[in-house]
Amino acid sequence: MEDHDAPHRHAVAYQGTVFVPVAGWEENRATDPKYVCCTMRSSVVALRIRDGSQIWKTYMTDPPKQTGVSSEGTPTYGPSGAGIWSAPTLDRERGLLYAATGDNYSQPANKLSDAVVALDLCSGKIVEWGMATDGQNVYAAVTAIPGAVFSGSVDGHLRAFSSEDGKVLWDFDTAREFRTVDGIKGQGGSVDGPGAVIVKGMVFVNSGYLRQAEMQGNVLLAFTAE
Repeated sequence: MEDHDAPHRHAVAYQGTVFVPVAGWEENRATDPKYVCCTMRSSVVALRIRDGSQIWKTYMTDPPKQTGVSSEGTPTYGPSGAGIWSAPTLDRERGLLYAATGDNYSQPANKLSDAVVALDLCSGKIVEWGMATDGQNVYAAVTAIPGAVFSGSVDGHLRAFSSEDGKVLWDFDTAREFRTVDGIKGQGGSVDGPGAVIVKGMVFVNSGYLRQAEMQGNVLLAFTAE
């Protein structure tokens, strides 16, 4: 589906169609000063399960154009990126698919990066979007239950927001040391990548994310209602 080194992540199937989110590792390649950065565009692709044919494909950025030349004389391109790293969410009642996008890999930034995007299931048309940042922190994939939405952040915090008015219900800083159940010292860090998992009244989340110079860590945390 892509010419770039682009992992296809956590597809979702519904009524004979599989919806595939696409991200990419291109921004890591840009550490090479001779690499022409960046032209990879994230997308959501809808494929027929019966034969693999494409129904629609919706990109999260416009086609990249040359924006200049680096100090090394390497051409630069943008916009790019806005990778979708987690499974999209189906809204059967409204006929929508929600996808959470990541950062742009190069300038200029566009409005669909670091956002939650709603796409029409039948056509792939973008019908709504909202930024996943408050101006200081960029939030990771969210998990929703009746009355609350859970969101991790690169600052190490896991927050629960009211689904009614968006107010913070509780906030836990995971960027600290932990004594694990097997007695080994653990370290929390950035909460990035997939959203929290909720099972039988408990919330599970990974803390620690080494990529993109974020805070590394190595713990899986479990929360329960008091």
